[in-house]
Amino acid sequence: DWCWETDADLRFTYLSDRFFDLTGLEFAAVVGKALTDFLSDSQGADNAREARIRAHEPFDDLVLAMERANGHAIWISCSGRPMHDADGVFCGFRGVWFDVSKAVDSQEKLMRSEAQLRQSVEISFDAFLVIENGRIIDANAQAAVLFGYEAAELVGMEPVRLSAPETAQVVNEAVHGGVDGIFEILARRQDGESFPVEVSAKEMQSGHRRLRIVAVRDISARKESEEALRRSDETARALIDATTDICVLIDPDMNILSANKAFAAATDQARDRVIGASLQDVLPYATRGLHLRKCREAVLTGEVVEYESENNGRWFDTKCFPIFDGEGDVRRIALYARDVTDVKHWAEMLRAGEERYRNLIEISPECIYVH
Repeated sequence: DWCWETDADLRFTYLSDRFFDLTGLEFAAVVGKALTDFLSDSQGADNAREARIRAHEPFDDLVLAMERANGHAIWISCSGRPMHDADGVFCGFRGVWFDVSKAVDSQEKLMRSEAQLRQSVEISFDAFLVIENGRIIDANAQAAVLFGYEAAELVGMEPVRLSAPETAQVVNEAVHGGVDGIFEILARRQDGESFPVEVSAKEMQSGHRRLRIVAVRDISARKESEEALRRSDETARALIDATTDICVLIDPDMNILSANKAFAAATDQARDRVIGASLQDVLPYATRGLHLRKCREAVLTGEVVEYESENNGRWFDTKCFPIFDGEGDVRRIALYARDVTDVKHWAEMLRAGEERYRNLIEISPECIYVH
């Protein structure tokens, strides 16, 4: 802190040395200038504050904007008391001030950050609500669209009114219990229609205020896709169990969702032990790299991938069938492997027999006619 004094015309007559050390200014650059010359733009427009000074009334925490010798701004919080001579005539102010540049810079950064956040929120596809003391104090345009209200109608509303009765208790507990995290509820529009949403909630401190920021996303399409996928999973499992081929159902992360008895026997593991395991951990070392590569290819391309593999002298004709959700994304892979070892042996025997027969024809002195 440092001290200062002005004359009756509010011009500085004294500044303590610390002021010049901090600002790098020369004595002549400040002394003789009026206190009101340094009012910040925001406070210079505040006629009431300047009127108090000109009325020679005490003031506190008046923020002045000055410039250091290097051209950088410095913000000073100033408090002053009027001085009077022996006859009671006003002869100036005396007071103290201190550097609040960091606080002002932080406030400006916060304001810019809030403006950027507001802009991001307004262009977001998600609905955003700001809740304080159990009531909505702000909402973006998407929130109004999602719930069927005007944005102004949402302000002052209790969040539970935006929930279907089935999940109202969950919403109340989350709001009043300060529950952070992501959870799903049934929301309700103004017309009474219920729909599933994903809620992401976070408590935050803004100055002395405790706010709750909530993002709400309509997941109706996702739920429909999941239901379609569940039905396709049931169909895939039924087909897997019905075939004698080696079959396994996996997700895009190569985790096993279902497997038939033939798969369990081929991997020499109990069927219930492989469900939930990683395909990489279950397959034989010699062939796991090939199978994983082909399954990932099916996930990426969305096309059936066919290939041949060999393990311990047995040959398999293998196909990876992609299974799609309602949005056309690959959500499952059905892997079918048929043992074709005997077929290959028969083909080899037939080929060898044909070769021997052909050799006999070639070396025979008789004329042989085949029809």
